Amino acid sequence: MTDSEKTDFEVKAATVQTASATQMLYEAEDLTKESLNRVILSMKMQSATVSVIIAKSLNISTITLLQEKQQSDTDLSIIFIRH
Repeated sequence: MTDSEKTDFEVKAATVQTASATQMLYEAEDLTKESLNRVILSMKMQSATVSVIIAKSLNISTITLLQEKQQSDTDLSIIFIRH
């Protein structure tokens, strides 16, 4: 497996884990603030992990990439606000 294929696989795995956790909460109708905060935290951690994986594969400064992701992670929290 090439480094690119490994990176793609790890990114897809993190995405599937997040989607699975989110789906389980919705199916259980567990939409408490604490539950949603756990999902958001998990997504931020996975996003950071994926950023590090991508940075390593592209030889980009990890700190630079994580700083660029900070705003998108903040925006991600807005998705979970229930109207």
